[in-house]
Amino acid sequence: MRDFLSSLGRDWADAEPNPLTALKRRLEAQGHDVIDLVGANPHEHGLVFPADRLAEIAALALPQTAVYRPHPLGQAAAREAVSAWYFRRGVAISPECVMLTPGTSLAYWYLFRVLLEAGDEVLVPHPGYPLFGDICALAGVRGRFYHLRAVDGGWRPDFEDLAFQVTRRTRAVVVVSPHNPLGTVFREDEWDALREICEQGSLALIHDEVFSEFLVDDRVLPRPREFPLSFSLNGASKMLSLPGLKLGWIAASGAHAQRAMRALEHVSDTFLPVGELAQAMAPALLAEASVPSMLAEAYRARRRVASKALRFPVVEAEGGVYLCAQVSQDEDAFCEEALQTRGVLVHPGHFYDLAGHFVFTCVAAPPTLTKGCARL
Repeated sequence: MRDFLSSLGRDWADAEPNPLTALKRRLEAQGHDVIDLVGANPHEHGLVFPADRLAEIAALALPQTAVYRPHPLGQAAAREAVSAWYFRRGVAISPECVMLTPGTSLAYWYLFRVLLEAGDEVLVPHPGYPLFGDICALAGVRGRFYHLRAVDGGWRPDFEDLAFQVTRRTRAVVVVSPHNPLGTVFREDEWDALREICEQGSLALIHDEVFSEFLVDDRVLPRPREFPLSFSLNGASKMLSLPGLKLGWIAASGAHAQRAMRALEHVSDTFLPVGELAQAMAPALLAEASVPSMLAEAYRARRRVASKALRFPVVEAEGGVYLCAQVSQDEDAFCEEALQTRGVLVHPGHFYDLAGHFVFTCVAAPPTLTKGCARL
């Protein structure tokens, strides 16, 4: 009998859990205490939007949803709130160039489908978060790596390599800044170098800035300007610690932004995926400047705790919530031993195409981070 699933469906249906996940499940089933340092759900570690204020905002927003009048780009008040959020950061984004999305992952899929033909290429960072492979597969496009290189304890984009990776099928470049998991933040001169490449190759920029509120110090975050076509992706999940709200956005800019927005509007109108309550809450939520500041300081403090407790060389991050540490032995063997004999779950660097490292988050509470790093 013919298989009911596609080749992609078969690959995912038949995939086995990675060995570390399987080992963690066995240890927990046997009653062992496992410290999970890779979980990134802030709610499991006390990092939450203030409950009373959240309930107040929801109660005030609920009457606005009594009559359903959807807009494919999102309700005007919510898009105006996103525009105002950028204005406070010195960036001019018209509400007409904002589209609400149910998070960042689907925003990538929207953009890949609108910008690329089947088989076209999008440049994605290497090392990087493993999300892109699955989204490219779903969109029917090809992810092609450009590389970041180790420089003076941190990692910087290699623009000679990036320019070399551009082919006749390349249509867009993804930049994650602050980078996940390395914490690299693009600098002004690096945005300038990338803009020149994009102009020469007629490439769109997709800028993932979901960790933009979480820098390791009080520096001003450089942002891309004057690209022919660029899209910034962000939302409430990270900056407000509201991952369950499913409220994100795409903000477009550049000479070709209006035309791209018409295409994105059609895609969004096909699904109308963003809940009306989340949209109605957006203006009040995005005005809560104290919450991102509180979260940023918490992540800075937790990063300091982990860095102090850890006895391994650490990549110098400029932002984000991940910590990457160098290990001299085989990274798979190290992570398996850490879990089996020390009861600590960390990821081998090759999960992120980062050989010779192990990776974990700074989301866990300070006592958990201290205990876990001490065990390592």
